[in-house]
Order: sequence, then C-alpha cells, then structure tokens
Amino acid sequence: MVTHPFVGRKLLIKPMQMTLRGIEILNSNLLGDALEGFVNRADDSSRWEFANHLAQKLGAQALNVAAFSKDENRIKWVNSSMRSDWLEEYTAQNLAPVDPFIDAALKKVPEISTRTGCVKEKNAATYELNHRLRAAGYYHLRSYLAPTGSAENRITVLCSEDPDFENVSPETMQLRRQIGNLISLNISAPVDEGGTDFLTPLNLSKLTEREEDILCFLASGYRNDAIAYRLGLAEVTVRAHILSARKKLGAPTRENAIAIAMRDGHIRI
Repeated sequence: MVTHPFVGRKLLIKPMQMTLRGIEILNSNLLGDALEGFVNRADDSSRWEFANHLAQKLGAQALNVAAFSKDENRIKWVNSSMRSDWLEEYTAQNLAPVDPFIDAALKKVPEISTRTGCVKEKNAATYELNHRLRAAGYYHLRSYLAPTGSAENRITVLCSEDPDFENVSPETMQLRRQIGNLISLNISAPVDEGGTDFLTPLNLSKLTEREEDILCFLASGYRNDAIAYRLGLAEVTVRAHILSARKKLGAPTRENAIAIAMRDGHIRI
C-alpha cells in the first residue's frame, strides 16, 4: 500500500503542444465545455482523464486532487497524475509533513502558489521539497480550495513544467480558478481493483518511523549534524523531520517534543 498523499490512479497523458500565449486565446466556452464534459461522463476513470485534459488546456502537465477531513487532521484520499518517479521520491523522503499545499489545505487557505527552485534559506522546512520539485521538472504549482458543503474540503493542484506558467492574464487566472474548483467537485476517491480506497488516509498527527528515530537520537544527546551522519540524511532533512514531529505533538520546542514522545510511548531511551 502506498502511503503518501500525492499518489492515486496513474494515467498516461500526452503532453499538449501549447504555448502560454496560446492559453491567452483559449476558447471562451472552455468553462461551459468543462461543465458539460463532467455531466456527460458518468464513470470515475473518464472523469479523471477529462480533468487531466482540462489541466493541460490550462497550461499544466500534471494534476493533484485531494480531499481533507474538516474535523480531523488528515488527508482522506488523493488522485495524482504526477510522474511515478517523483511520487516514489516524495514517499521515500517523507516530504508530506513539509508540503505547503497540505498545510494550506488543512488551514483552509483558498489559493496558494509556489515557484520551485527558489527557496534560498537552507534551514527552511520547505527547502528540500522546493528544490526536489525543480529537479523533477516541475516549475510552478498552484492550488485551489473548494469547500464541498460536506465533511470534507478538496483541493486541486495544477503542476506545470513551464517556467512562464504564471505569466498570464487575470482572465486566465480566473479561468484556472473556476475550472480548478470544478475539477475538485467532480473527482472521486481512487479505488484499487478490489474496490477499496487505493490510499490509506494519511494521519498527519501520527509520527513516522523516521521522526521517532530522530527524536530518539535527540533524547540521547545527539546534535542535528551527528543524526544526519548516522542516518545518511542531509541536515536540512533532519531539521524538517524535527519540525514536523513538533507540529504533530503540539510541542513548542524540541525538548517538549522529546518529553511528549516519551510520555506517549513513541520513543524509549
């Protein structure tokens, strides 16, 4: 079972040959076509394929759609058409706890964007994620929050490989916003061949094994650089794991995090 947020059903989408200038002259009926297209597609697979077609029309090469519980600090499900090698890297490096799009969705921020490869501060929690995204070929990501009126919120994230993705008119920005929300409301939870949820809900309040290991080293007196050496990680990654663990445990300092983790049985010295 894959356990990171941006994995869902995979779909091969042929890249659309369209420049950003071409996007500026998109058919004015695209929103109407999007509405009609979802109405005329009853099954989840064809809706997902159509959603990716719309994303390409808007200048994005990949799409994430996720549902978040309003009452619990967790992701319920995710669909993604990002490249499988990137999704595997995202999982292996445990990048979800420092993902600004997850954080924004849980805080109900209506819309955020990020340009990859531009975070300069080495100790910033998002540094590694930001630069790994650029290395994977993604230049811009923009998310749209769509309240559903039920027990969950949903977001759509447009992922673009074009450095000029954001250099468009206000009208195109608004069109992306409208269609992004429309996509959120028309995509369902992914299922595997057995008909069950493909993605085990990610509970962001549960410490990962790596976070527990690092807290254990901290409790034993190791410094960040020594922990990084022992675990074969970059020091910035160690700091990101510590910050994630503190957030999950509601701890204002690392000392508090160690005490809470020991109290709750997450670590033993």
